[in-house]
Amino acid sequence: MRVLRSIRIALLLAASVFADDLIMAPLFTPQALIAKQIAPGTSKIFSISSTFGGCDSCNVSGRTVQNTDPPVLVDDDISGSSYFRMDITPVSYTWPSTANPEGAENWSGHTFGGGFFLNFHYALPIEAGVAPSVVQWFGPIYVGASYELSFGRYYGKDSDGDTDFDKTRHLFTGAANFGTGSMVFMKHHGLGFGLHGGLRQFHIVSAGCSDSESDVVGAPECTADGKQYHIQDWVFYYGIDFIGYTSLPLLKETNSKGHAAYSFTIESGIRTDDQRLMYWSLQWSIML
Repeated sequence: MRVLRSIRIALLLAASVFADDLIMAPLFTPQALIAKQIAPGTSKIFSISSTFGGCDSCNVSGRTVQNTDPPVLVDDDISGSSYFRMDITPVSYTWPSTANPEGAENWSGHTFGGGFFLNFHYALPIEAGVAPSVVQWFGPIYVGASYELSFGRYYGKDSDGDTDFDKTRHLFTGAANFGTGSMVFMKHHGLGFGLHGGLRQFHIVSAGCSDSESDVVGAPECTADGKQYHIQDWVFYYGIDFIGYTSLPLLKETNSKGHAAYSFTIESGIRTDDQRLMYWSLQWSIML
């Protein structure tokens, strides 16, 4: 029942792009693939993701950390989204060096591969950030950590729940992500499967709601009596990774000997009695 209820929440949140803004550090499945060098020579990552989160019938007032002066607690259901986010990782340094970047018949990646990465992102409507991350493999298991610094211009809502471009808030945030995972590869087919999990820091930001002559402040579309708020907390999560890659030597007839990989990740927060927030995230990545 909890799983079905969580899926229902996610679908309802995904149907609306007017939820408050959800801010999280990037996942590091693509970085783990590059650190593994399962697709030899890959070093750059391009990703697109969508994330939706929120609570149903829960009170997160105890986790409200910013508001107007004096602070006002949030007693309403909370939802947030980052419905379009683009990540680019142009800078990476991996170890050890790959002796044969063109691939080999029996290549299965580095047993103790690792890497440092610098990721940049842009999210709609106006948010940008940078996130350094590090990943290290220990046999079939990897561990990773990242910390993202973001700055955004966030918009409020009017009394009907539509975006109010005249009501804005500027905010600088930091979010961490710590996790571990494992992957298995079918090296002669170029396919892989992975599982990962960890602990994330999240932020939900509201620029508040406009007053209206016909609607009282505190309507369902306007939480926290229409005032701005900023919620931050930690949530445990798990994820499933579907992977494709090239590793065998390319045919001599091709003009390029470069390799590539791609991944599709589904990630979900773990809901507990103490932590009622739930989120779902989808990410598509290509590594070149």
